[in-house]
Amino acid sequence: MSTPKHRREPRLGIGRVIIDGSAHPSGGDTAFFQGDEATMLATPEMDGAVAAIGRLMEPFGGRVWLISKCGPRVQARTIGWLEGHDFYRRTALPPEHVRLSGLARTSGSTASNSPWPTSSTTVPTCTPLFAGS
Repeated sequence: MSTPKHRREPRLGIGRVIIDGSAHPSGGDTAFFQGDEATMLATPEMDGAVAAIGRLMEPFGGRVWLISKCGPRVQARTIGWLEGHDFYRRTALPPEHVRLSGLARTSGSTASNSPWPTSSTTVPTCTPLFAGS
């Protein structure tokens, strides 16, 4: 019996898993969501999270994904934070392995390369972050 694909590919959340809004020097998650770019970038990472993600890449053959439900504004801020913290270089996680999704669902669609576990009829609609992803 083979293991389902989604069990062989870790899917990690971003907020409170990688980005530690509650530890922001200006106070809480609202600084990440409402502050200017410098304030958003000052939001620290969760202690040890980036190094742990980097260590997951080899044993899972690079099949590690970041996933999060968020609207367009938070998507842009999240990508800005990941880039501003040199996340991709530090973890070796490809930017194409970041999936940020709104709450919309597309009935009956499938995506063979989607990091989302699929049900028999729906998968979340994901915003590709880079051309070709």
